[in-house]
Amino acid sequence: NIPLWDTRPLLQSNRQLQQLRLYYKFPDANVDRYTIKVNPNQWKAGLKAGLNVDRLNLDRLNVASRLNVDRLNVGSRLNVGSRLNVDRLNVGSRLNVDRLNVDRLNVDRLNVGSRLNLDWLNLDWLNLESSNNTIQPNNLKPANFKPANFKPANFKPANFKPANFKPANLKPANFKPANLKPNNLKLNTKSQKQQVLIAARELDYDAVPKQAQTWVNQHLVYTHGYGFTLSAVNKVGEGGLPYYFIKDIGSGADEGAKGSLYTSSAEIRDSIPIGQPRIYYGELTNNYIMTSTKTQELDYPSGDDNVYNTYDGNGGIAVNSFWRRLVFAQYLKDWQMVLTGNFTPKTRLLFRRNIRQRIQAIAPFLRYDADPYLVIADTSEGESAVNENYLYWIVDGYTTSDRYPYADPGDNQFNYIRNSVKVVIDAYNGDVSFYVADPKDPIIQTWSKIFPNFFKSLDTMPSSLRTHLRYPIDLFNIQSERLLAYHMTDPQVFYNQEDLWRIPQEIYAGKSKSVEPYYIIMKLPKEKSEEFILLHPYTPTGRNNLIGWLAGRSDGDQYGKLLLYQFPKQQLIYGPEQIEALINQDPIISQQISLWNQKGSRAVQGNLVVIPIEQSLLYVEPLYIEAEQHSLPTLVRVIVVYQNQIIMAQNLKEALEAIFNPEQNKTSAIIRPVEETSLP
Repeated sequence: NIPLWDTRPLLQSNRQLQQLRLYYKFPDANVDRYTIKVNPNQWKAGLKAGLNVDRLNLDRLNVASRLNVDRLNVGSRLNVGSRLNVDRLNVGSRLNVDRLNVDRLNVDRLNVGSRLNLDWLNLDWLNLESSNNTIQPNNLKPANFKPANFKPANFKPANFKPANFKPANLKPANFKPANLKPNNLKLNTKSQKQQVLIAARELDYDAVPKQAQTWVNQHLVYTHGYGFTLSAVNKVGEGGLPYYFIKDIGSGADEGAKGSLYTSSAEIRDSIPIGQPRIYYGELTNNYIMTSTKTQELDYPSGDDNVYNTYDGNGGIAVNSFWRRLVFAQYLKDWQMVLTGNFTPKTRLLFRRNIRQRIQAIAPFLRYDADPYLVIADTSEGESAVNENYLYWIVDGYTTSDRYPYADPGDNQFNYIRNSVKVVIDAYNGDVSFYVADPKDPIIQTWSKIFPNFFKSLDTMPSSLRTHLRYPIDLFNIQSERLLAYHMTDPQVFYNQEDLWRIPQEIYAGKSKSVEPYYIIMKLPKEKSEEFILLHPYTPTGRNNLIGWLAGRSDGDQYGKLLLYQFPKQQLIYGPEQIEALINQDPIISQQISLWNQKGSRAVQGNLVVIPIEQSLLYVEPLYIEAEQHSLPTLVRVIVVYQNQIIMAQNLKEALEAIFNPEQNKTSAIIRPVEETSLP
């Protein structure tokens, strides 16, 4: 395979020493050519010499190649060293990463701390004040219960909620006004601040006999409710029934005046404007009606007769032309509106009379509280007129969002909420006013810019209405539930969930249920006067002792503020479940309850109320009896627990006297010692 060049012609023409280049190809080498020097006189031995020289060159080449390979091997060894360095680098990097992972605890603490701060912002806890209090067992004295310092009238033993009491049951069967659960209201009389229960007498059209449920009766006659009942939370009337400040209608009322309601005293008449309390807009007014027609509207029954009236308000829409009647007949799918001959030029159509549907249609971008409440107010700021209506509904409105960053929504569909709006609805004319209660809320600021003339400032609300504003219960429930965990402000404690709370249980009409927040008038610790608050107690998770309570304030400049009172963990304070156990396991009291649970009747344990007084606690629970066939309970006893005593008396006054004035106690109150050994 070696190519041979013919050099003889060249040698004959030039006898001088020349250099010839012979090219060889070595199949096993990576060298394609190399140069050798040959003497022309040695041509005969040229080939042999060339081969020898080539061998030397090949050896040199092999040595060089070997050296290169060795160098390559040395380089590979160097690569191994580099690999060691890389491994060392990897190990170092891994150590650094592991150190970062270890520092994750600090990052988690930072995240938890940020989450705590954001969650405190999103649920409007900026007005929350926290205080630690020590219960002093013997702090209460008889002097604490003098009228100047303490008003047992504002306790709630006469809460008829457990038995679903309806004042309508006391009225004739031919007129059945529907009464929803009574609403707690603070009433300022000339002598004192009083907590009352108010219930609207709305017309329940479903209670009208089936044969009387005609189109005329439904839309022209049974158009409205009339009046309300106002009862004290602290007093009991004859036969254990509620003590009414205002009740009844018509001839049995004050001085037999037409349309007047019965009032219990001159002080009540002077403090509460009544007028003509017709309710055209309420919680049960679900059907549309036509007023000022040729058919008169039923007001209320009076003896064997009925009293009628014609609506003279400005609510609704005039349907004084055929075309309007035709349009609304099409809208309501009621062609009887076109065919009836009862309409007059003054006839008005009132629809969307249910207050929830009404405000939802007007402002669907707001959420609304589930518990609208009725108030009585003279918004004219002048003398009361007999033919005016003073009934208004107040509904709390909320702005919400589900996009607040790093905020936990819990069980809700939102993670941001503000009680930004107070809605007032006239029960007679249906006028609706939206007042901005939280002007700092960015969401309501935006809506106010979109609808510049829609919202009103809270400062423009009549003072007679502002006095009835109360802390909204739906917002309070959300805040109270979230506070079970978020009272822990230390990130490490919160991260480990070391101090979780829970809502305690109570016996409610024979069944165990969670304690609900309740309104009460009381003097908070370190405060100078009584105020209307919403209160909720707490117990630790896994234990039944009381650990604290949350109060939402409603009066004056304190409105909207939250107070959290915590008790020392090392001090045992009875919780609601322990108090219920003490009551039910006492042999004397349980025997008396068993006697009432016979012969067609049953004893009903009402709501247990925890009442902070000074630096002590009172526990009050009403006891009712009701017949199995009728839901008309009567209050028969009041049970009070204070420190190491359980007292069951006929009323709260007797129970307090048995505790604090045992020497002068001449009542039949049952006084029992507390047995702590069997507490759960």
